[in-house]
Amino acid sequence: MRSRSVAASTAKQQMLRQLICSDAPEVALRYQGFCMIAGVDEVGRGALFGPVVAAAVILPERTRTLAKAGLRDSKQLTREQREDLDKRIRRMAIAISIAEVDAETIDRINIYQASRMAMLLAVQALATAPDHLLIDAMRIDHPCSQTKLIYGDSLSLSIAAASVIAKVHRDAMMREFDALHLATASPRIKDMQPCTPPRS
Repeated sequence: MRSRSVAASTAKQQMLRQLICSDAPEVALRYQGFCMIAGVDEVGRGALFGPVVAAAVILPERTRTLAKAGLRDSKQLTREQREDLDKRIRRMAIAISIAEVDAETIDRINIYQASRMAMLLAVQALATAPDHLLIDAMRIDHPCSQTKLIYGDSLSLSIAAASVIAKVHRDAMMREFDALHLATASPRIKDMQPCTPPRS
């Protein structure tokens, strides 16, 4: 059963690599008159530890440099690629915001609702108000018009940008926790290898 699950996961990842991440969804929305399009995504939903983190990113109309740099779903990138793209996105973006929902809240309201909450908080924290939300496979309780895009982080540059921003932020949090945990651990535990950050 486990080998079948691993094979299915591998097949999905291979399928996602075939998808082309571009600004096509954003271009279609601009054709309809929308200007401030926010990509929204979350990470940490599949992790066993830590918060769920969401990001909202409004990119300018011209995003060719990000596409050329290989922007796509953060899970398809190495840590070095993500961190390089994180810097590029931050330099270029019109607005960026990040929100976290802690483990206690996740346990209380469930991971799906916690993910929606984190996304809503991220959108509400944007310094520039969006006129449309491009969201990876979800809708949130926000009055702004929305598009729920399946595999959005592999198809939309705005959603991919949010995925990268959230992933880099969460991974940095997990490394800080690793360091704190090892600093306060017993000598026996310190001899063990530190855990790697959970993948979203």
